[in-house]
Amino acid sequence: AQSDNGRFLVLYHPPTGQVQNDTALSNPNEMTLVDFETPSLADPSKPSVTPKTIRSLGGVPSLIQFSPSYPFTWGPRTLAVVLSQNYVTILDLNNPDHTEISVPLCPQSSGCNLTPVQAVFDPDNLNIYVRASGVKDIYQIKLTDLVAAGQTPTPPGNDFLASLSMLAVGSTAADMALYGSGKEHTRLAVASGDARSLVIINPHTKIGRAHV
Repeated sequence: AQSDNGRFLVLYHPPTGQVQNDTALSNPNEMTLVDFETPSLADPSKPSVTPKTIRSLGGVPSLIQFSPSYPFTWGPRTLAVVLSQNYVTILDLNNPDHTEISVPLCPQSSGCNLTPVQAVFDPDNLNIYVRASGVKDIYQIKLTDLVAAGQTPTPPGNDFLASLSMLAVGSTAADMALYGSGKEHTRLAVASGDARSLVIINPHTKIGRAHV
């Protein structure tokens, strides 16, 4: 998977290849992060390459999506969101040595079967929205800038935290998109297939209005 601007590349085991390569020597959570704009310390003529094994919460990566630039106090950041069964993983691609952030989507550790299928990015509000198949609500992941909050993180810790909440839709979400610009004017549009409606959600108030 590669970012839209071509700078970042994440090599991982796609679901179709995990069965074929399922051996004791293969870890589906192993990745390789490549930054084509940062030279390697060992050989400046080559891009920076960072092997990384992300934490597993019982699933394996099914899809990786790249964010636009997020404005943190310590500099702009491109994030990779790894979708796995029942959880997502957030990677700071500008700081590949930092610890990944795992965000469970299930309130309980067992008896849950959620498949995240889409992530939408909202840099203005430091939010990430996740849609899962068969789920009536949208997951909102709020990123908190720790430096702006007066803290001084120490690597490999991140300079932001992730917290999870829900945005009510009321029917199974089939698709979603972000529109508007600026913190106060951004809205999340969620298409509902079973109710044949479009729900417009204000991320600040978390209130949605259905339009049939």
